[in-house]
Amino acid sequence: WVTGFVPDFFGNPASRNYWIPGTYIERVMYVGVAFLFFAAIAFKSKISEKKFFTISAILSLIVATNFPLLKFLYLLPVPVVSTTVPTRELSLFIFSMIVLGAIGIDYWTKKKIKTNIPFVFLAIYALLFIAVLIFWKLNFLSSQNVLVTIRNLFLSSFFAISTVFIFLFLQGKSIGRLLLCAVVVID
Repeated sequence: WVTGFVPDFFGNPASRNYWIPGTYIERVMYVGVAFLFFAAIAFKSKISEKKFFTISAILSLIVATNFPLLKFLYLLPVPVVSTTVPTRELSLFIFSMIVLGAIGIDYWTKKKIKTNIPFVFLAIYALLFIAVLIFWKLNFLSSQNVLVTIRNLFLSSFFAISTVFIFLFLQGKSIGRLLLCAVVVID
């Protein structure tokens, strides 16, 4: 689930530094830092569609996760269920999160929002840095893998700080919307 916050947390096959077994393509569930942040902001809105997309995102994430009970479900000889790859369900998760992010951005442009979500969001990135350093000190990660992860974590953290700055200080301003578009495009 960490790839929802940092897509190349485990490296990237294009740069030949992907360091976990398995495929990269079907395991990344990244929607972008700004959309992830504004999906959380969408929970403050009163738009009724947010419930459908929230439930859709949660259910598709659960189905795509390797939980023991769900693993048993895929072993049943049901034609469509037993022949599919569960991680493809992440496309529904990504779509739902993008819609929730759009709802959050729309809400942000129309109302003044008071929330602690920006600080929680930044705390998640700080905790990721701390966790990587702890795992490195406990010798669960090699120095080479830590360097890859830290470098990729810095980039996503920069986008998170930029998004929070825009959210807090540029709400209701045209430059805020323009900078938010730039963060989404560059990210």
